[in-house]
Amino acid sequence: YIGDAAVLDVPTVEDGTKVFLGWFAGTGSTSEQLTDDRGYSLKPWALKQGATVYAHYVSNVLTFTLLEDGTYSVVKGSNATKLTSITIPETYNSKPVTVVDGNAFINCSRLVTVNIPNTVKLISEETAFSGCKRLEEINIIPVDGNKIANYSSVDGVLLHKSDITGAMELCYYPQAREGAYVIPEGVTEIPLRVFENTKVTEVTISTTVTVIRSKAFINCVQLERVVFAEGGTLDLTLEDGAFQDCRALKSITLPARLKVLAVNEETHTMS
Repeated sequence: YIGDAAVLDVPTVEDGTKVFLGWFAGTGSTSEQLTDDRGYSLKPWALKQGATVYAHYVSNVLTFTLLEDGTYSVVKGSNATKLTSITIPETYNSKPVTVVDGNAFINCSRLVTVNIPNTVKLISEETAFSGCKRLEEINIIPVDGNKIANYSSVDGVLLHKSDITGAMELCYYPQAREGAYVIPEGVTEIPLRVFENTKVTEVTISTTVTVIRSKAFINCVQLERVVFAEGGTLDLTLEDGAFQDCRALKSITLPARLKVLAVNEETHTMS
């Protein structure tokens, strides 16, 4: 008997066109799937002593489109919805993959982890992960030799560096990421609706943040505490409704550097 917390090793896949799907009770396509693609058992299952389990693989996980500049964009393939983890390659057909398109992984309801090389120049983060309700982390993976990266990640949260200003903004917070989060030093903006409907319970806002946009944390029903890191000299603007419908919020202490506070569409300058 194997409980639902069992983990089996994941085999190495040398064929770049295939992705490990999971361990199965048999070789046929209708065989019972015992684990997901990370090796985690899907439910309790019983096997006789000495029983054999079988690795199954899938292709057509990603679809690539050649762009005018000779690089590729990527979206999900027909089998992406079967996986919990997807890794976007640095190259396809020996050419760089530079764009994660809009709706790239829309409604991939099993997806927990997405790994993206830091050579990707554009991620349509507003829609790329729409409907990924189990998504816990987006990891930006450093590529040897790449010195210019538009994106990075901290603890599974996606950050973007502006090509124009060089400012860093928190641009996507995974819907299923639970617990507390510390916004990294260097982040200057918390955008509109970036935390909307997420499971964050506590957030610490760094001294480099200068603006928290309207509805940034709207409907974060598990958010209980907001902490502003001590110190800092940069003026802070808190836009109207930034914490709208955060019904569990118990504690928020506004920092001395708060200079502009918008309430009910009225702007107040703090002295």
